[in-house]
Amino acid sequence: ILAVATQVARAGEAGEDLLLSPRPTSLTAELRALVRRVASSAAASDGRRPAGRLLLPSASAALAAALRRHRPSALTRGERRLLSRALSLTSTALLRRSGAGAGAPFEGRPGALLRLLGGPWPVVELMAVGAAREPVVVHPLRLLAYYRLDQDALADVPRPRPLQMRLLQEDGVSLAITATGLPFCGGPLWLRWVTRLWRGAFRGPLRTLEGGAEAGSCSLWAAAMLGDLADLRVIGVEPMPAAAGALRQSAKANGWPRGTVEVVEAALVNRSVRVAGRGNPTVTLSVAPGRSAEASAIHCVAGDRACSIVHVPALTLDELTLAPHPAKAADGRGSGRFEVIHCLKLNVMGFELDVLQGGADKLLLPPEPDHRGGSTSPRPLVCSVILDELKLDRGPEDVRRLGAIIRLLQSRGFLVEAFVRDHGEAARRAPHRLLLERIQVGELGQVASRALHLLPVAARGSKGFVVAAWRNVGVAGGACRATEPPFRPAFAPGDFGQVLPWAAATAALPV
Repeated sequence: ILAVATQVARAGEAGEDLLLSPRPTSLTAELRALVRRVASSAAASDGRRPAGRLLLPSASAALAAALRRHRPSALTRGERRLLSRALSLTSTALLRRSGAGAGAPFEGRPGALLRLLGGPWPVVELMAVGAAREPVVVHPLRLLAYYRLDQDALADVPRPRPLQMRLLQEDGVSLAITATGLPFCGGPLWLRWVTRLWRGAFRGPLRTLEGGAEAGSCSLWAAAMLGDLADLRVIGVEPMPAAAGALRQSAKANGWPRGTVEVVEAALVNRSVRVAGRGNPTVTLSVAPGRSAEASAIHCVAGDRACSIVHVPALTLDELTLAPHPAKAADGRGSGRFEVIHCLKLNVMGFELDVLQGGADKLLLPPEPDHRGGSTSPRPLVCSVILDELKLDRGPEDVRRLGAIIRLLQSRGFLVEAFVRDHGEAARRAPHRLLLERIQVGELGQVASRALHLLPVAARGSKGFVVAAWRNVGVAGGACRATEPPFRPAFAPGDFGQVLPWAAATAALPV
C-alpha cells in the first residue's frame, strides 16, 4: 500500500484486465508504467535484489498528476472499477490503524480520489506510514509454487500456517514483498533444503544461523514451514537497525515460542576488523537509498556517490554466543559434545569470505579431532554452509574470493560443491526458474577464464556462484542428520545448462 499503484498490482480481477490490456487508454497506460516502477514485479519475483532504486514519494506524486490530467466523468467503467478497488485496498489498512473501521469511503468514487490526491496534503505518504505499520500476510507454500517446487508432501505433514511479516518503509525489498505477497527469498539450496525437511516431516532439534538476514524473509519463511514439525531455533544476524527491528517484531507477531527467533544486531567480519576496532569494533557499510538489504562493506551497489555511510557494531562468527538448544538432551544425538548449527547461511553482499574467516578458528572446525585442549564443555559444530548469492560483477576479485572460500571450507573438513548460476532471462524460462552449471573438481581455473575472458563485462551482473558445504554422513554420532540424505538438497536435471560462454582453446587461470 506504499502507493495506490502498488495496490493496483495486487488488485486481481479488478485491475489485471486493464493493466494487461493490449489497447490501454492513456490513463491505464500511465498506471501500468507506475505499477512497473513501484511494484517492480519482474525484479522482485525472480529472487534477486531489485535492479534500481524504487522511487516511492515520486510515485505518489506521479499518480496524482496522472489523475489530474483525466476528468473523472471521462473514465470508462473498467477504469472506475480499477480506481475504486485500489482505493478500497489503500483506505482499509489506514482506517484500521486509526480505529475508524474497515469501510471503503471512496468505493465507486474516483472523483473523490482525485480531489483527495489533488489537495495540499501528502495523502499517499501518510497512507504509506499507516500501512507500513501493518504486517504483510505471507502464505509460505506460495513461494514453492512460484519456483514450481510444490510437489506433494507426506500425507500427515501439516500445512504451514500464514506468516506475518513486519517490513520497512522506503525500502525496495519490503516493497517487493508487499507487491508480490512473497517473501524475498530465492536461494535455490535454502529453498530445497527447507522444502525437503518439510516434505519429509523432519522432527527433532534444528538450528540455523543466517548472516545478512535483512527483515527475515528466508529465516521467517523457514520458521513458518517447519515450526509445527521441528524444534526450530533461528539466529538472524543483521547489521541495519531498522531491518533487525522488523525481524524482532515479526517473530513476536507470529506468536512463536520464546527463543524460536533470535536477532543479533551486528555485522559479521573477520578477525582483522575485530582487532582493529579494539574494545567496541564497528564496520562501515555503504547503503543506497531504498536498498538497505544491499548494504555492503565492499562497495556501493548504486555507485559511490549514491550511497550514504553507516557505522554498525561488528563481531566475528567465533564470537557468537550459542545458547544450549533445549531439545538437544531429549534428542540424544552428538553425545552432548556439540552445540550444533545445522545450517550456516550467508548473504552478505560480497563479504562472505571475510565472514567465514571470522569463524575459521572455532565455529567451522571439524568435529574430530577434538581441538579444545581437554575442555568438557560443548563446542560449536556447523553441519553445512550455504552461499546462494555469491557475485561475479567485480570480475577477477569475485573469482579469487570464490577460490579462497572453497579452499577454506575444504580445510575445515567440508565436502564442497560449487556452481555458476544465471540470474537472467534463461533462468526465468527454466523449469524451476533456475539455471546452473556445475564446477567440477579441478575446473575452477577454466571457469575463471571463461568468466573473465569470454563473458562480456556488462553480463557479469546477471551471473553468480553458488557454494554448498556438507559434513560427512554420520559425523558426530548423527548430530547432522538434518543435512544428510534424504534431507540434503539436490538439483534436478532440468536445473542444469550452459551458463558461461565456451571456447575450447581457453587457457585456465590460476585461482
